[in-house]
Amino acid sequence: MQWRRISEVVAGLVLDAKLSAESVDPSILDAPYDIMLRMLAEGASESDLLDPIGIHALDIARKAGAAAKGDPYKYIEACEKSAVRVRAGQALRPIVDKLERGDDVDVARALSALSVMQNGHRTFTPADQVEPEPMIYVKSYYPPLDNHVGGYPFAGLTIVAGITGTGKTSFLIELAIRAATAGKRCAVLTLEMTNGQIVYRMLEIDTRLTKKTRKLILLSDDVYDVDEVYAVSSQLAAQHKLHFIGVDYADMLVGTKEQSEPVMGRVYNTLAVLAKKLRVPVILVAQYRRTDGKIPTIEDIKYSGRAEQAAAMIVLLYNPGQVWSRSFMVEDSNPLTVIEGTAHILIGKTRFKGPKQRTAIGAIRVFWKENGGRWGDAVGREAWQDLTGRI
Repeated sequence: MQWRRISEVVAGLVLDAKLSAESVDPSILDAPYDIMLRMLAEGASESDLLDPIGIHALDIARKAGAAAKGDPYKYIEACEKSAVRVRAGQALRPIVDKLERGDDVDVARALSALSVMQNGHRTFTPADQVEPEPMIYVKSYYPPLDNHVGGYPFAGLTIVAGITGTGKTSFLIELAIRAATAGKRCAVLTLEMTNGQIVYRMLEIDTRLTKKTRKLILLSDDVYDVDEVYAVSSQLAAQHKLHFIGVDYADMLVGTKEQSEPVMGRVYNTLAVLAKKLRVPVILVAQYRRTDGKIPTIEDIKYSGRAEQAAAMIVLLYNPGQVWSRSFMVEDSNPLTVIEGTAHILIGKTRFKGPKQRTAIGAIRVFWKENGGRWGDAVGREAWQDLTGRI
């Protein structure tokens, strides 16, 4: 049924008192019935409607409502769906016109319109129709994370932060290699390096990596802003079952905009929404400020307040063996002993305490292999160190 026709039916059912004005969202009705519903909800009488709505429109609505059969609420649902389709068409029309001319288009806006149309207007589901989801974490196949945390958050954003030269990209590649070796497909959007450079790093990290395994790691070295990442990731997830989506790195996602707290906040929030919508973990590489060799905290991440709000988990890479700092000569209070050939993976924040986490925050000592720059397995059974209240 066309939007105009179904709007007339719903308006008529309200006029006939088979539906209350308060039970209908006016925005789902075509004009002028959207105005009519707002006025009635505010206490207007039928005589008040004659001038703004017109007697002819009111007569049509009353006849349409009288002819309607069955549950009146099914007409509200039908009107919601029809309104969504109309608005999707309105959003897509200028995009289609541009495509026909060969112009650039905002793909994210088109995908957003299609997503709204597909998901419908309603946002509430009875709890008895929802399947419980006991899964909080997805297995990463990287033992230090799996054994001490549980993996990375399911349908959540994980921010992996480090300073330049301490293995941020290598850590993301390590996670991709581990997932692919386990037969899981993942995607890595590398905004700073080329695909060829990423593959070279992969083979440096694991010389035994086969073409069969590499086939499961989907790479893109195009330059994206955060909306484009949302769009292409949504398209990719529709084509493949992805174990995670990795983005390297946060600062590059602002495009031509100047970095600011609102801009970076939108980057973090958009990727958190992406993870939830796709139900796929999103891992975002970011930088924290130089800490002069001291243990980093989440406050050291750029615009950390926004990052903390959006992320389900924040990982801080602490690899002092890769940097030179005077503080190493005077730092006696450091609870994480610097040992050659090792580094630490700090769990700075988790929204959900994993089944294998003894404490909410802590550090995992792992082997760091200088040759190839590989993040290795945990150092011994007692690799986890509680940092609660320490930093």
